[in-house]
Amino acid sequence: FDDLGLLPNSPERKQARVLAFTRNFTSLAEFVKLIKPDSNLSLEPYEHAIQVECNFAAVYPETYDVLRTLQSEDLQVILMSNLATLYKDPFFRLGLGRYFDFSLFSCDIGLSKPDTRIYQYALLALNKDPSKVLMVGDSMQADVLGPRSVGMRAVHLDRNNSSQDSIPTLYGIFEYL
Repeated sequence: FDDLGLLPNSPERKQARVLAFTRNFTSLAEFVKLIKPDSNLSLEPYEHAIQVECNFAAVYPETYDVLRTLQSEDLQVILMSNLATLYKDPFFRLGLGRYFDFSLFSCDIGLSKPDTRIYQYALLALNKDPSKVLMVGDSMQADVLGPRSVGMRAVHLDRNNSSQDSIPTLYGIFEYL
């Protein structure tokens, strides 16, 4: 955003961030054209950086094991992620999609966590009472406080184990089921 002249904490930069996570873009050029139509910035280095980032995306060691276990217990599992369109590929390339009943990407539904509407959307899709749903995530604001504000149970995934009310790995979720 700096190279586009969007100053830190400026309304334009905040709006660009919202757009990045809540709109689908087929390319970085399409995104830049929307937020800075007069930009003549060469996007090739940025496109390359995004591709490298996506190519090196990996899952934590316990991820597949936990997802297989949840699936074998016949639990509904959904993914709810604040994600820009250009970063969705690793989710599918790594084969994660097969473990989820459905996925809610902020860029697809136009809402991002911690907007309470995204949790309500998930609850509607699950057709569950909020108290019967457990949200697990690494953001205290988006994955714990947000879901709790609509009555969902939530646990913080803190791999540094710096919070007493958290789990250090996904295996910890079994304590909450």
